[in-house]
Amino acid sequence: MEGGESSAQIIKNAPSVLKADIWTHYGFYQLKGKNELDKSHAVCKVCHTKIKYLGGNTTNLRNHLSRFHCEKLTSATKKTADPAQRRIDEVLSTFPPNSEKAKAITQSVAAFIAKDLRPYSVVENAGFRHLLKTLEPRYKLPSRSHFTENVIPALYNGTKAQRALKVATLSRLLGRVRRIATFFHRSTTANHYLKEKQKCLGLKNHKLITDVATRWNNAYDMVERFLEQQPAICATLLSPEVRKGQSDLCTLNETDVSNAEDAVSALKPMKDATTLMSEESNPTVSLIAPINAQLLQNMTGTIRDSPMIHAIKNAITTDLLKRYNGEAEKKILHTASALDPRFKGLPFLTVEERLEIYRGVTEEAASLENERTLRRTEVIDGPSAPKRKASSSSLLVSLLGQSFTDTEGTAEPKTPYAIAEEEIERYCKASSLPLTEDPLNWWRVHEITFPLLSRVSKRYLCIPGTSVSAERVFSNAGDVVTAKRSTLKPEHVDQLVFLQKNLHIPKC
Repeated sequence: MEGGESSAQIIKNAPSVLKADIWTHYGFYQLKGKNELDKSHAVCKVCHTKIKYLGGNTTNLRNHLSRFHCEKLTSATKKTADPAQRRIDEVLSTFPPNSEKAKAITQSVAAFIAKDLRPYSVVENAGFRHLLKTLEPRYKLPSRSHFTENVIPALYNGTKAQRALKVATLSRLLGRVRRIATFFHRSTTANHYLKEKQKCLGLKNHKLITDVATRWNNAYDMVERFLEQQPAICATLLSPEVRKGQSDLCTLNETDVSNAEDAVSALKPMKDATTLMSEESNPTVSLIAPINAQLLQNMTGTIRDSPMIHAIKNAITTDLLKRYNGEAEKKILHTASALDPRFKGLPFLTVEERLEIYRGVTEEAASLENERTLRRTEVIDGPSAPKRKASSSSLLVSLLGQSFTDTEGTAEPKTPYAIAEEEIERYCKASSLPLTEDPLNWWRVHEITFPLLSRVSKRYLCIPGTSVSAERVFSNAGDVVTAKRSTLKPEHVDQLVFLQKNLHIPKC
């Protein structure tokens, strides 16, 4: 802000293009010797003060008027304040959209929707909105469409495999393969000629796959199927009948095909791990630690890796290293692997870490035995238990025990911890179970041999490693409860869903 100029200078009105009401009180001086306005500074018509003017921003002008000529401010002038400038009461009452606190709450709401399988419409429910308003009055809950189109997809894209697909070179390659697959799905002519080429080349009569944004493994399947059918695809795209009228047919060159083969090879361990973790007939939580260790080993870069493969491996490794870092989390995963007879050697841990895990298993097994002994004692010696008459054998011991008891052959009873230690020692010396065998069946056979450890194993091996099983149950429930079966009683729904998952019908 500068002091007033000579009153000899005439303040010219602001050009008509400047429509804000504030310009009623401001103008510009004319450049000396020119028929142009000096728009670098606006001039107050009240006190002739020159104020630096940044084109389009009237904040300085409004502040000057508010400080020195507040009587000139009209209600219209106040309401037309610069929209980029937020009022103090607004700043204090709501978080800015880009504030870290608001982002964190939005992410938490998205995690609540995804983790607890809540419908997107929950963000529109009055009770839920009231809860958030009570917990944090300054937070403004985004719309439902914002969650479906932005927040949840961004949360999903944070997963390790999905991040690998965001590598620029791979993303472009996926786009080209997707365009080809979409073309064959859309064109009946191309699809017809593809079947003929498959027959001529001796390839399987497989349709091309188009990936789905919410499932990263579909992208893998799409590229893998493309490579399988690549000779037939190329032959079909070169056919004059297919090319007729198609000016923008997308094809892949040799470099693209080579990159696709490298990508499939690099992502295959992730695909196999995803498939394995989605099983329901075998324990899955015990797989997490050994699979995580193996994936980190597989994603180690080599000098033969292309830049794209190096980027893919680096993206997956970076994400894997962020996971399973909590001490409690690692203890559960390592204990589950130790109780799986396939992985009990725990080769991915150091000697000290293995000893610590088995020490914890021993303590837990002994604790379970102590609890069971205590419960048994309470049942036998409880206050409501009727008193029993002394048997003849107990009377005989009372009379002649001192003379005829063989004290030399009597052994001290072992503590639960000592029994657990012996079981652990025998368990570790036993042969490991082949990877192709069922660990649950192994424990069923060896339950008598390892009574304490078998109880601990039941506590861990029943934990699912993923939410896939639960999601499948919800999908099945959606198939059971339909518009035409809306009068089903809840208990009938439970029965049908249970039977659909667990009823085994012999194959005819």
